[in-house]
Amino acid sequence: MRELARRLKIHHNTVSEAYQALVRRTWLVRQRGSRLVVGSRELSRGSSASDGLDEVINAAMRRAREEGYTLKQLRERVKKRLLAQRPDHILVIDREPGFREIMRQEIRQALGWPVQTCSQEDLARLPGLADRAQVATPEYNIDDVEPLVPKDRPAVWLTFSTADQLLEVIRTLREPSVMAWCPSARHCCALRMDCSPRP
Repeated sequence: MRELARRLKIHHNTVSEAYQALVRRTWLVRQRGSRLVVGSRELSRGSSASDGLDEVINAAMRRAREEGYTLKQLRERVKKRLLAQRPDHILVIDREPGFREIMRQEIRQALGWPVQTCSQEDLARLPGLADRAQVATPEYNIDDVEPLVPKDRPAVWLTFSTADQLLEVIRTLREPSVMAWCPSARHCCALRMDCSPRP
């Protein structure tokens, strides 16, 4: 280290810090007798947890440039690939918070999937809410919601029971339930929800 510092005309502590940084990134590996050797590719891939993901991203950016792609092309492709992933939750869209909560509970209970909710205005302001989500909205909202969701994953329409169907549901209920009237939908909506006390 002192010899390298003398040749480069810099302080030996600077050389020491540079070597330590290379060891942390596993580009250099300490061996017995304090020898430093160049690390293998396998070791350099296993960088520390704190900067591991950043290193993966940096490597992808370097490789894209080497292959002649622009960062814009890389960003668009990554976004497209992420959106193509299978949804991991359902996002219920409606302006009325109480009605959203009823739908959230009903869908979660029926499907066992994680369910989140927001309004159309929330989704317009924060389009990332639809990432990795299957959007679901009442039929009367579909024209407002469809332009806000990815084209390759269109929103699912939610349709509700008519009054006759509602009466039949009420007659056959075996568990506590919540019933809702939705003026926007112009008909009665029956959504069964577990009303048992929460722990």
